[in-house]
Amino acid sequence: MDRLAIPLNATLLVALALPAALAILVSPWLALGLVALLWFYAASLRWPLIGFLVIYGAALLMNVNLSTDSPLRALGERYPLALGLAPLLLPLLTARVLARRAPGAPPRLAALDTLPLLLLLWMLASYGWSLDPLHGSSMGLNLILGVGLYFLIQLYVDDRRALTLTLGFTVAWGLVLALMLVLSNKIDTSPLRALQVQLGPDWRFEPSLILYGTRAGGFAPPQIAGTVTTFVFMAGCALWPECGWRARLVLALSAPWLISNLLATGSKGAAGAFVIALAAFIALYPGLRGRRLLAGLAFLAALVAIMVFNVMVLRADRLASGTGVNELSITFRLEFWETGLRLLGERWIGAGLGGFAHLVDPWPGAHNYYFSVLFDAGPVGILLLLGFVLGIVLALARALREIRDPRLRRYLYCLAAALLAFLIHATVDFSYDSAFSWILYGLVVATVRIARRDATGRYNGPPSVPAKTPPEEFAPDPEHGDATRWS
Repeated sequence: MDRLAIPLNATLLVALALPAALAILVSPWLALGLVALLWFYAASLRWPLIGFLVIYGAALLMNVNLSTDSPLRALGERYPLALGLAPLLLPLLTARVLARRAPGAPPRLAALDTLPLLLLLWMLASYGWSLDPLHGSSMGLNLILGVGLYFLIQLYVDDRRALTLTLGFTVAWGLVLALMLVLSNKIDTSPLRALQVQLGPDWRFEPSLILYGTRAGGFAPPQIAGTVTTFVFMAGCALWPECGWRARLVLALSAPWLISNLLATGSKGAAGAFVIALAAFIALYPGLRGRRLLAGLAFLAALVAIMVFNVMVLRADRLASGTGVNELSITFRLEFWETGLRLLGERWIGAGLGGFAHLVDPWPGAHNYYFSVLFDAGPVGILLLLGFVLGIVLALARALREIRDPRLRRYLYCLAAALLAFLIHATVDFSYDSAFSWILYGLVVATVRIARRDATGRYNGPPSVPAKTPPEEFAPDPEHGDATRWS
């Protein structure tokens, strides 16, 4: 437990207690939400890891929003309620940094970690010339939460136990979301619109996770559903050998749900990225040596069976609801990108934080992760982002070459597949303020660092005295060996 978190979190707890008590005068739903927020804060007083996992899980669920109208956008602005957990980042980060810092030692920051900070500072500075300050405020808050989560992962996911726990939490939470998606395809959830509560003349509470949207799948927007599903699927693959028979049964029964939901979102980019990433995993993962053809054929057969299931079982109106939009999606994207490049010819520094979306309203932005940074933050922003992504890819590639521990190699290959799916899908979707992208970056970097520390501790060169017993290729982890099982 990080004892330094107690006074910091207690301050936040006291600061929020009065608004929670007064909220009942405005709306019982608002009061309930603030009480739940206080409960999470209180849990983090005793168990900081709980606070980390709460924020981590909430960031994957960015579809319960406070919404307000905007004079510059037809759809208004949405502020995810997960941002209510953002103040908890400060005490959790501060407590862990202070607890790890040696007396008198200056704080140290890895070279790779400076790039997210520089990108965040540049994006916040670009708010000064944003074409849409209201949308920029929404994107800025989301970006602060995402970058904060990246650093939170570096500080809390620092050993095998924390890494395995985080992957397990990812799978469990992903299965809950998958169940919601299944229900959204089979059940008319329109009565849930009653939960959209008006909070005064300008603000309203809007849960949109399992409500009808313009596409099947329940999630809005669908690209988040597709790529988070790939991440959850690969996290399950990473944990599979460590699971007991009960957990394996749950994973085996849940995998078709995940793929079915991914295909039902109607996002061709997400589905294509998933297939390419899993094919790369099957082709390259050493653990499948000698079984690649069988694994590939099994995956292909499962994919066809699930597609047939979607067509025969899911509601036809949901599957067809986004057809008209999908047919024009490439044309729309080309128009967005042409508009953005023309903008850069006029102002090289870009449209400012969240500003480009104003030029393509009612669409949310460039529909390209890399162009969204370029059009908002100009060449400086895209160079910082690409430098950071390239640094992650090089560190991951080096770790895959050097690490020999089978468990950590499996984790690395599975996270590499999830990262590959995201980077491919990012060419046609996503925005830089997506908290999920920063979670994925953070977990990949944390796993690489754990693996390298583990390798440094295990392989310190040949012993000075010849060993009397034949050396083993892999020494077991003395605390959390590869025999760890999930029952």
